Amino acid sequence: MGKVLGAVLAGGRSSRFGSDKGAALFDGITLADHAGAAIAQFVEAVIRVGGAGGIADVPASGLGPPGGIAAALDHAARSGFDSVLTIACDMPRLPGGLVEALLVQAPAYCTGAPVLGHWPVSALDQLLALLTETMILTPFVLSEVEKPSPAGIRRIPTSLDTNGGRRTPINFKLGPSIRSWASTIGAIPIESPQSIANINTPADLLAL
Repeated sequence: MGKVLGAVLAGGRSSRFGSDKGAALFDGITLADHAGAAIAQFVEAVIRVGGAGGIADVPASGLGPPGGIAAALDHAARSGFDSVLTIACDMPRLPGGLVEALLVQAPAYCTGAPVLGHWPVSALDQLLALLTETMILTPFVLSEVEKPSPAGIRRIPTSLDTNGGRRTPINFKLGPSIRSWASTIGAIPIESPQSIANINTPADLLAL
């Protein structure tokens, strides 16, 4: 299994929730912290991707959960980890035995909640290639792309100065689904023994 990094994906828009979902409190603790605690015992370290205090999505924001997974894999590759266990910030509880099943081999993902997955660092290049294909980059946008990081990652701006100092957003098509990427890399689908809470609204949180 090697050295595993845990990553809480907290960069979603939370449009149906109405506020930062990861910062919402459940039993006095934020949902993001609950999610981190749910995987902490299985990994060497836990980071947060997106949201307050989290590392930035790669290669740009606005590409959905795959952009967060790419960021986690990039961080893992630069930090000496072999794989990444990802979890969404709105998963405060996990059924017993599910994480253990995911960690048997990478890549693997939960069929009912594919953001919960175990991904090898070696899958980063293919994910970045898929994400890049979804972007519409004009020569002007390309001129603004940052120089590559030590890991070879080029961060792409999400807005440009096109009107005297005013930033104009760049519209990207949504990135590939986790399921489609998982299929291309031969990830093992793992069934959860129980349903996993799906927190989309404040009412969902109250119902836990």
